[in-house]
Amino acid sequence: MSKEELKDEDPAQVTQPHPEDEVIHAPKGTKKGRFLLGVLLAFLTLTTFSISGEIVQFFSCGPSARSAYMVWNHPTEGQKQVPYADFLLLQRQYAKVWDVFTGSSNRQNLEQEVAELILFDALAQNAGVGITNKELSEMILARMGSQEVYQQLTKRAGTTPKEFEETLRKILRADRYRALIASSVSIADPAEVEKLWKARHQEYAFDYVELSADSLAAEATAAVPASDALKAWFDALSEPEKNKYKTQEMAKAQVLFKTIGPQMKAEELVAKYPPASLDLEARAKTYYDGFYYVRFPNPDFKPDPKNFDPSQFYLPFEKAREQCLVEEPIYTAAEAFIADMIARTDKNETVDFLMEGQSYRFGVRNQPEMMSRADWSKEGVEGWGRYVADVIFDPNLKPGTIQPHVVVEKNAFVIVKLIERQDARMPEFSEIEARVREDWIKKKQGELAVTKLEALRDKLGARPADTDPGAALWRPEADEATFAKVVQEAGFQVQRRDFQERTTPPKPGEAVAPAQTFLQQAGALYSMKEGSVAKAEPSRDQTKAYLVRVAGIRDADLSKMTPLELQSLGQQAAQTAVTDFRTRVLASREELTKAFGLHLKSWDAKQEPAAP
Repeated sequence: MSKEELKDEDPAQVTQPHPEDEVIHAPKGTKKGRFLLGVLLAFLTLTTFSISGEIVQFFSCGPSARSAYMVWNHPTEGQKQVPYADFLLLQRQYAKVWDVFTGSSNRQNLEQEVAELILFDALAQNAGVGITNKELSEMILARMGSQEVYQQLTKRAGTTPKEFEETLRKILRADRYRALIASSVSIADPAEVEKLWKARHQEYAFDYVELSADSLAAEATAAVPASDALKAWFDALSEPEKNKYKTQEMAKAQVLFKTIGPQMKAEELVAKYPPASLDLEARAKTYYDGFYYVRFPNPDFKPDPKNFDPSQFYLPFEKAREQCLVEEPIYTAAEAFIADMIARTDKNETVDFLMEGQSYRFGVRNQPEMMSRADWSKEGVEGWGRYVADVIFDPNLKPGTIQPHVVVEKNAFVIVKLIERQDARMPEFSEIEARVREDWIKKKQGELAVTKLEALRDKLGARPADTDPGAALWRPEADEATFAKVVQEAGFQVQRRDFQERTTPPKPGEAVAPAQTFLQQAGALYSMKEGSVAKAEPSRDQTKAYLVRVAGIRDADLSKMTPLELQSLGQQAAQTAVTDFRTRVLASREELTKAFGLHLKSWDAKQEPAAP
């Protein structure tokens, strides 16, 4: 090559002839050490950001890029071999697909998943299973939301849409093939359906002792502590337990009300306080938006679990428009009336709240006695209601003042003037001591009842020490005769609840006995062994205590299975079978090896060394 031919080359890259034994030849003007360092840095950079399978294997002394890394037997085409470079390329692209969809490319069993993908995708194509472009695009847009987001995510993952779609198509195609194969086991096994039904319909029989807490009233009363000790017991109660001793919040107020209806009128009020805006249509819509949830429930609403739409709870404006046109001018005038009364009160002018209300044909209620929130909330009395009670007990409304806005109730406009309010408070202990004493006795009665029944268990076995971790789960076992003997010797009587399911409903007109309620609510009984005796427990209302022995457990009569249960459990059994098949067969290394001779080169390295 002549000097003329080299004139456009970088002068630093023009080299002089050198001896054949010169291993490293640096460009003119460059030291060999610096040149060698530059070459190594460039090589390191390239291998860091773009490591090919060949380079990795070259330096790891592993299989070459084109050597067989995965081997398996195709049912019709014989042995298939996948070169290491091809396997590694798909593995990287597979991880990128997961990165796009989940934000993470970390997969616990990535290598086997890729092997399964190669195997089942080949079988899918051979069987004519495919994924159309439409299906692929719909799936992508459904997950990504838009083309722009899709492109951003694939770019972030270091792949192109084309590469991404090729790999995703393989994944979907292989998965569809597996689903078709698994569907062959989707017919429910009758034995499995029977097993599922029986597990849900176990029948239990119980022997039990019932002890009324009231029977121990005298003993509990005799143990009542002195006043100071009783107060200490009260002080140790939790805040929720103490709250029941608080007084109720009470209030008295005066109210003006105007009944709402299609024929409601208030000519004098509207004439005295005309609206500032003449756009009645706009005002009516504003009124609707503010009070539709109170005034316009939809009388024809019927819940539809398949198409739940909260907006159907209420009438749309179009259907409420005529009534809004009637109500809005009166509401606006009432607002102005309130503002006028408050303004005159602020000027120290005399305002007769009830008299002025009557002059504009409002109904009036003057409540001279204190009432609770519950009383003020009653909807059957015009001028009272939930929203009126909220206003009266709002701390921001001070006694002697008028609520600055109309309260819109279901059937009335209400104007409120608070006269007096007493907040809830905790009385002095002396005021509630009698109630506290009664509650202490009731609680003690229940504790005594449980203690007496729990003592019977001590005669059925050796109770573990309280420090034993298993003490709380101690459940001695006894046969029917032994349990009855211990109970009768203590002066109690054994009762039997015969076999039935936990959720058996009562017969029409049949009263539910307290013991039946307790047995249904005591969930621990239904996980105990036959013959075991549960810890004595009080009923939820604390009126009784029970000691229960599991007398028997059996399967329910299969003839009780309903057609709906058969259908539901059949679907569950079929789905379970499909899931089990996919996990146990289609995703099992052992099964894939047995069925297809699947083998990966890496499995050789992971085998345990032979014993010496």
